Amino acid sequence: INATQNLSTLIKHTASLRLALRASINIANDVSERHSDLLRHSGELSAAAERLQHEEQVLTRRAEEIGKPLKHYDAVDRIGPLVGVLFKEGGRVVVRGIAK
Repeated sequence: INATQNLSTLIKHTASLRLALRASINIANDVSERHSDLLRHSGELSAAAERLQHEEQVLTRRAEEIGKPLKHYDAVDRIGPLVGVLFKEGGRVVVRGIAK
């Protein structure tokens, strides 16, 4: 009878261990699947960040290109009254500034 009880207890523990092992495997699979999703999403975010960084560089260069002529206009506006600037108005040339 003692051996039967020991065998019965052993079978119950084995069944419990089997259920615990199956639960552990399911949890490991879930974690692995979520990890894969996170890795994929992280890769997508990295690619998007690289695209945005490239766009930012392109837009910065374009803004600098647009700003160069404006800086020249500003320089002419600042220096014009000091040295005189020729303007064409209605077919005649007019000098504005000190050079008059």
